[in-house]
Amino acid sequence: MGLVRMLLAFAVLAGHTGVLGFEILPGPVAVRVFFLLSGFTMALVLETRYAGAPRRAFYLSRLLRLAPVYAVVLLLSLAVVLVLDDHAYLRRATLLAVLHGDVRTLAAWLWTNAAVLGQEVLYWLCLVPGGALAWSPGPVSATTKAYTLLLAPQAWSLSLEFCFYLAAPWIFARGPRFVGGLLVASLALHVLLDRVFPGLDPVWQRFLPTQLYLFLAGYFSHAIYARLRDTARNRALGLGLFLLVALFGATYDILVGPMRFGVFMCLVCLALPFVFLAFRHSAADRLLGRLSYPFYLVHYLVIGLFDAYLGEAGPLALVGLVLAAALVLHLGVELPCEPLRRRLVARAAARGRSAAPPDPGLAPQSA
Repeated sequence: MGLVRMLLAFAVLAGHTGVLGFEILPGPVAVRVFFLLSGFTMALVLETRYAGAPRRAFYLSRLLRLAPVYAVVLLLSLAVVLVLDDHAYLRRATLLAVLHGDVRTLAAWLWTNAAVLGQEVLYWLCLVPGGALAWSPGPVSATTKAYTLLLAPQAWSLSLEFCFYLAAPWIFARGPRFVGGLLVASLALHVLLDRVFPGLDPVWQRFLPTQLYLFLAGYFSHAIYARLRDTARNRALGLGLFLLVALFGATYDILVGPMRFGVFMCLVCLALPFVFLAFRHSAADRLLGRLSYPFYLVHYLVIGLFDAYLGEAGPLALVGLVLAAALVLHLGVELPCEPLRRRLVARAAARGRSAAPPDPGLAPQSA
């Protein structure tokens, strides 16, 4: 699914910059497809790689997979703000005012940037005179919105992802009936808030209980995959469904109707098992998948620098620079950290298994 992830990351970049001159799949929709893909992937790894392993191994793996690149992008973004003052949102004067201003705002800034968790809450708040935070659930385009304090503002989606990772082993272990009930409850809450409080869009679009159904839909998409046979026919069907989803995504902004989002997400959910089957043995697809995360995470940093120094170079140059930055992060951060991640996760898994009580139904083996 690496190609799918990279196309989604590009859709987010296009939504933030307009590099294509027209909109394809809107960025908010692309992020929600990411949530569905995460549900699929977590169901897959929990059923295979971490089956029987302690949860700490799964949690450690997720943390060490995502944290190193985020930490590097965070530090680079902070340096850009303090030295060059060319961040896409955060200005040096604003940051200095936060550092010397309201203690609660400073604590919120430190926590949300360093720990990621809770970044979505800053989309619900605004900065008021004096530097305090206040409830402001209106449109996210307001310049006083507190999310402009984030060094990597697109990482609010990682906050929801991390919360889902914490809950996923417990939720999925309870089986499809429980997962299905939770999915229906989350979807009902999403629809209710959308209908009753449409002005709260920044809240319910970035609120885990109303987005959880997307992650859980990925669980059922994986259930379809688990029953598929690896045949040439199914792989060909996967390629065809990939093209269909890509076409739907490319024309998403042209299509109209209240069911557009629901139809698209259902199509993705049904196509995903076949698309994964079609691409799962491709080394190029795996590389694109690994690049999609740093691509998504670094693009705001590159946008700020590009607008300041290379604004006349054109949109293709911007895309190329984001891709080059993603490649540098992959080669310089992800790959060097991977052996350490594997060793620590294997050690955590081994400790968990050795600490487990022996099965009373098995007699001890003699030496």
